[in-house]
Amino acid sequence: MASNNNKNTAKKHCANYGKGTISGICAGVMINRDGRMWLNKDYVGKQCFADKECNYFNNIVIPGIPTHG
Repeated sequence: MASNNNKNTAKKHCANYGKGTISGICAGVMINRDGRMWLNKDYVGKQCFADKECNYFNNIVIPGIPTHG
């Protein structure tokens, strides 16, 4: 269920979303279930594609956004 709004959400909440001179460039840092981190070469250094299909965005970023209610 990807949308253009996902890029705005990624810009605000995703630690992989580059800032400043690398705005929108993905750092590609992934986190395993056991807490170890690694670089995903399919993501690193590329434009953010949270508006299409990004497993990290869908599985880590979205569930981690605090809800207000």
